[in-house]
Amino acid sequence: MYAPLVILMVIVVVVAVLAAGIFLLVWMRRRDAAGMERTTYRPPAAAAPTDLVAEVMALLAARQKIEAVKRVREVTGWGLKESKDYVDAIERDPQNVPPLPTLAPDFIPATGLTPEVNAEIRQLMARNQKIEAVKRVREATGWGLKESKDYVEQHYR
Repeated sequence: MYAPLVILMVIVVVVAVLAAGIFLLVWMRRRDAAGMERTTYRPPAAAAPTDLVAEVMALLAARQKIEAVKRVREVTGWGLKESKDYVDAIERDPQNVPPLPTLAPDFIPATGLTPEVNAEIRQLMARNQKIEAVKRVREATGWGLKESKDYVEQHYR
């Protein structure tokens, strides 16, 4: 007598869980797509530094293409696609390397934060305005809330 009711309840729960999972997946993809539109600081283009090119070529020779792409990202502040395209170009023709931006003296490669932004963030933290500091890091880097908060907590105590 209760078996059909139990089966119906199980089916309803399974459908609800699947619907929630699909909703979360779509929501996360939209959120990620919106985050990819953010812009980050990119220094002006100039001649390629030979030490980075040599480093990339050595990593490629060691069959460590992913590490080469990571290294280009660290040095330039470029996104994944730009960095991979640059490494691919070196891999195709190492004698004709495309230009790479020289870093402006105020560029901090790992973050894209300029000294002016760093000073502004330090002032905000000195005034106990942590939320504003996190917002400023997000604006300057295009990072998400968690990364920005962790960065501020780690570097601006």
